Amino acid sequence: MANLSQIQVDGTTYDICDTTARDSISQINSKFPVFTTTPGTILWSGGGWYMADNQDALLTYPVSSCMLGITIAFQAYTDAVQDYDARYFFVPKNHVIEHPGMGVDFILFTNTFAYIGAKYLYIWDTHIKGNANNTSTGTTNGITRANNHWVMTKVIAT
Repeated sequence: MANLSQIQVDGTTYDICDTTARDSISQINSKFPVFTTTPGTILWSGGGWYMADNQDALLTYPVSSCMLGITIAFQAYTDAVQDYDARYFFVPKNHVIEHPGMGVDFILFTNTFAYIGAKYLYIWDTHIKGNANNTSTGTTNGITRANNHWVMTKVIAT
């Protein structure tokens, strides 16, 4: 298993800092991924979207250009985006590469359980699409959900 200063390519572990182990620049470029998006870069910021089925957030850089993946930020919404009930979720780059467009559940709740909700997003390399249930409210199996309590506010490179 490679540690943080190593990378594993086709079953071989390489030390990222050991330039003597590499034959040429072309070999480095073919074996080592190039990360072009700096961690912390905002890939999308739409002011707060429920991510309904008609909403498609286009990312400024692909997830594949990020070092580890993306962090999706949600915040409470009551007539406007609120500065409370913030939640952050990490989505690994490998998930997006290996399963483009696969739906991902994000379970949301407040610390007092006054609001419980979920978002279901379809995540591709260059965009994130919402689902019709992301604005739903109601009671299922005794749990009252308020999916409309949260909106997606940012997608951040990690």
